Amino acid sequence: MSKKIVVWMLILCLALPFSAVAQQAADEELAQVTEKVKETLGIDDRYTDFYGELSDNGLRHNWSLYWSMKGENLNVTADSAGKVLNYYLYTDSQGYDYDNHLAPIFPKVTREMAAEKAQAFLKKVLGDQESVVFSAFNERIDPYEQTRYYFSGALLVNGLETPISCSISIQTSDLSVASFSRSDGRTVYLGDLPDAETGITGEKAKQLLNGTLSLKLQYVLSEDGKTAVLRYMPVYSGEYVVDAKTGELIDVSELYNRLAAPEAGSQAAADKSAAAGGSGLSPAEQAGVEKLEGVLSKEQLDAKVRAVTGLLIGGEYTLGQVSYRVDQENDTVYGYLTYTARAQMQPDAGDSGYIRKYITLDAKTGELISLYTGYPYGMVKQEGKTEEQLKASAESFLREYSPGHFGQTALSGDTGSAGMGDDGATSLQLCYAQSVNGYFYMPNALNVSVNCATGAVDSFSQNWDDAVTFDSADNLIDMQTALSAYAGAFSAKLCYVELPVKIDPTQPDLEPYAKLGYSYIYRLALGYVLDSDRSVIGIDAKTGKVIEREEQPDQTLAYDDLSGHYAQAQIEKLAEFGIGLISSSFGPDKQLTERDMLVFLLSTAGQRFDGENDEWLYEAAKQYGLIPGGTVPAPERAVSRMEVIRTILRMSGYDKTAGLKGIYRCGFSDSQTISEADYGYAAIAQGLGIVGGDEAGRLNPYETATRAEAAVMLYNFMNRK
Repeated sequence: MSKKIVVWMLILCLALPFSAVAQQAADEELAQVTEKVKETLGIDDRYTDFYGELSDNGLRHNWSLYWSMKGENLNVTADSAGKVLNYYLYTDSQGYDYDNHLAPIFPKVTREMAAEKAQAFLKKVLGDQESVVFSAFNERIDPYEQTRYYFSGALLVNGLETPISCSISIQTSDLSVASFSRSDGRTVYLGDLPDAETGITGEKAKQLLNGTLSLKLQYVLSEDGKTAVLRYMPVYSGEYVVDAKTGELIDVSELYNRLAAPEAGSQAAADKSAAAGGSGLSPAEQAGVEKLEGVLSKEQLDAKVRAVTGLLIGGEYTLGQVSYRVDQENDTVYGYLTYTARAQMQPDAGDSGYIRKYITLDAKTGELISLYTGYPYGMVKQEGKTEEQLKASAESFLREYSPGHFGQTALSGDTGSAGMGDDGATSLQLCYAQSVNGYFYMPNALNVSVNCATGAVDSFSQNWDDAVTFDSADNLIDMQTALSAYAGAFSAKLCYVELPVKIDPTQPDLEPYAKLGYSYIYRLALGYVLDSDRSVIGIDAKTGKVIEREEQPDQTLAYDDLSGHYAQAQIEKLAEFGIGLISSSFGPDKQLTERDMLVFLLSTAGQRFDGENDEWLYEAAKQYGLIPGGTVPAPERAVSRMEVIRTILRMSGYDKTAGLKGIYRCGFSDSQTISEADYGYAAIAQGLGIVGGDEAGRLNPYETATRAEAAVMLYNFMNRK
């Protein structure tokens, strides 16, 4: 057996059932594991209490070790060889602060410093052939509640990525490791880890994987949100991997399909909100009541439902819950109705099963909006109609109920049957999507399912936007050109992949797993998969350009007008944390408005304001304590330096004692100009280092602040000790 395989067996703790290995007293093994963990982590003898707990499921043999002393607890999970799988350190200094004030502060250590500590810890706990490269998405820093830096990434073995992930967090206060975990702590893999030697080239694997790609030409909404354009879009046909040893093309999703047991059909719950009225109403309340004017009664809505012949809701169905809800955006009133009927159940399933139908109508017109049917598990399966009969029922319903839209559609490939436990399919699901120039536009679609036994419409929903305009279908590239462009955006990545293996109790190496009730287990294989560093979503059907998904904008900010300004360093440091104004220019010497101040301070909590909704801005400012309730908005009003001070101290909770008289002293040369009500605020701000005075030692409390001055004050506050 190779040295690498031995290492990997230790890494994954691929042990035989505990009863099959040499018996060892639990206390002896605990002592050995504890000693190994202490050596790995450098744990000293300062802890006053310790105990260990064993978890043995016959395949995986792990120890949970607990150390504690006053103010500190350490929990480590390790395998029987002493390999650290999880680590969690808690100290009183990490206690949660439930203060709801907005008091952001710069971390005292940088992410780079924390990453260095994290990698040093990983070197202790990972195996000789293991490493982790942290994912880039961890770069976001939140100064609002930032007590830890978080890192995560895939575990690499022999330099190749595995499906195992690792995560670690570092305290910002002292760079100590707060937690560590690896996702394979409870996983058992079958067999040995293959070495990194391949039997097929990446180029050959890429050719095989390219053969699994398929596209369909359809309309999609362009970035302007108004025009639909033609694109070649990927069609999911499976999750493929090429075995790097044998060159076999494997459909992983098909492996799971073979293993999957039938699942019971799901049931949905209806929205149950009700409307109520009263007397002695205010104008606003009266307006709210008027929104329900003209709604149909419970009996009228019931009659509308039963009149839709395709639903086949007859006397066996009882109307139960009826509720009304107002859409606050467009004042449409919806009626929600729930119907039940007793189902014929299998002998061993009892006799308490019910079919439930959840129906949504326009409460004023009775127009059917949506329908969902839920079936109980264990229902008797009935003889089914043919697929053509079911399609005919669906199209008859749509032709009668939605003739305007149905006439613009065609049956798309998005069809399938709904499952109901062991009884198989209960309904055929059909999607009729808008067809323009012979190509589908999937967002505009009528979705319907028809009961396989009765032909009744079991579900219905529609989504349609008549305002969309469609680009022409002229000068399109062909499918092969599109496929070449699409395949060119990917490469074949060599990595370890996780493959399910069905448990066959007749095979000696699988018998132990069968005895423990496993239906399948995983093995790790060396394989090639398609990979790209781009978020590819399709190909432009006219230009052949690869279309990529727009990534979320970076939270950091950048300005083009700070060069040489006295506050450049402070403003740019805040911008690194996403704090500031959403603009390409900062305007550091502009007068600070009330809107500017609120936008700037709310950004410390990750609230981004685009300048279009002052109502939202002021509501958020009240929620975060920047302004008192009842404040009359004045977004363009100029704000003084003292008002910035008061707002920072108010939102952070440092204002609680500012009103006390006779206990404060200010060192500003113009302190006599500070009002009695503001004197405590000025003193606290000076003590915290928020302000220090100008070259003459003056605070200039009631002069209009500039944007730069507000930024410097916030920077100083966040840099407090």
